[in-house]
Amino acid sequence: MKSEEKYSFVGKWITTEEYADVKPLNVFHRQLESVELTPKLPQNSHVLFRRRFWLDETENTYIRISADDYYKLYINGRFVCMGPAPGYPFHYYYNKVDISKYVRSGQNVIAVHTYYQGLINRVWVSGDDRHGLILDITQDHNIVLSSDETFLYSYHTGFEQMGKYGYDTQFAERYISGTLEDGFWDPDYDDSAWRGAKLKTHTDYELYEQPTKMLEFEHINPKISFEKESVTADFGAIYVGYLNIEAEGNSGDLVTMYFGQELDENGEVRWMLRANCDYREEWMLSGAHDKLNEFDYKAFRYVRIFLPPECRIKKLSMTARHYPFDVKAKPNVTDPELLKIWELCCNSLKYGAQEVIQDCMEREKGNYLGDGCYTALAYTVLTGDATLFKKLIDDSLRSSFINKGLVTCACCSHMQEIAEYPLMMYYSLYEYYKASGDKEYIREKYDDLRRVLDHYRK
Repeated sequence: MKSEEKYSFVGKWITTEEYADVKPLNVFHRQLESVELTPKLPQNSHVLFRRRFWLDETENTYIRISADDYYKLYINGRFVCMGPAPGYPFHYYYNKVDISKYVRSGQNVIAVHTYYQGLINRVWVSGDDRHGLILDITQDHNIVLSSDETFLYSYHTGFEQMGKYGYDTQFAERYISGTLEDGFWDPDYDDSAWRGAKLKTHTDYELYEQPTKMLEFEHINPKISFEKESVTADFGAIYVGYLNIEAEGNSGDLVTMYFGQELDENGEVRWMLRANCDYREEWMLSGAHDKLNEFDYKAFRYVRIFLPPECRIKKLSMTARHYPFDVKAKPNVTDPELLKIWELCCNSLKYGAQEVIQDCMEREKGNYLGDGCYTALAYTVLTGDATLFKKLIDDSLRSSFINKGLVTCACCSHMQEIAEYPLMMYYSLYEYYKASGDKEYIREKYDDLRRVLDHYRK
């Protein structure tokens, strides 16, 4: 596990003119306290940033980057990474990424899609009126670019909300192709109408390097069946990620997509999930060769796509995302049915580990301590990698500023307290020690762990 290096950015937190002077809202409180929260920032806000910069060479080029709530980074038109993992403002995470293979000698273009969700839920510390982007790019430890008011910004008008999934976990998306911001990551994109970024006035972040690894991505091709008015894609298993479609049709044509994890008794895609998610989304075409742009991820196996009469799909696939997962353990059985169960459990762990150990990937996406005690231990045993386990404990212990007995779901704005979850942690720590032999970590956390037990003892 990487050390959580505290870093002082040369770059400044930048945001939009409308968001620059908005003070952060305190969303933290005990679960049973009656608190009225009135955020000022609009929900489901997609803000784009761009900047041209020049380099003489490309080797040893690194970016340190963070955003609130989330970012997707593009350099010279290529997707690089996304993040950061959720964190509290006093221990917020940045990502350090080697971008040497993405930059070139001469002019470069960095484009960042930032997102402020604004919901009180289990995903992020959101609904708190904090939005912004911060970054430094270095070569051999010398700063070559930092976030400041020379960056340009624009709101992305191509994303419309059409309801919410789960426990206010995410917005269902309607993507509109052909807006002025479509393809904003392209180096030749015309950003002459964009405005200059503004410095965020009220910032209270302490930034630490994210101790966990960056997400990995897979390209998944489906089996496709065609019907008169629709296309159904079966990706063969439940994955977590984004649908990729390229299509051509008339301007204003509306494509409707129904995502599901199973088929119903009639063989139709069950898009009203058992997990309280109505997985229906839309895509409006521009009349050109369009590409769907999904920002938030879903967990699905099937998608049924209803097409307007003259619309034709040109490409269809999925980008799956997950935390790096390298199984070192082996099953001690040979029974084919038991091996199927083994594979199912391994895949559940693989795609259930995103930036954090999650209780589920659709309804809640929460960093739950109780669920995590089982999942993180299983992950450690299977892979030998205790990084996510340590982060789960560290994030949970940091929640003691809300409740000395800790909260149930860490690094989010949903306040929930279930006493047995923190107490389960102690049994899990012993199992963690048996699996890893990492006595030093438990010694390091001893005082924090003792304080939680003292709280419950009293």
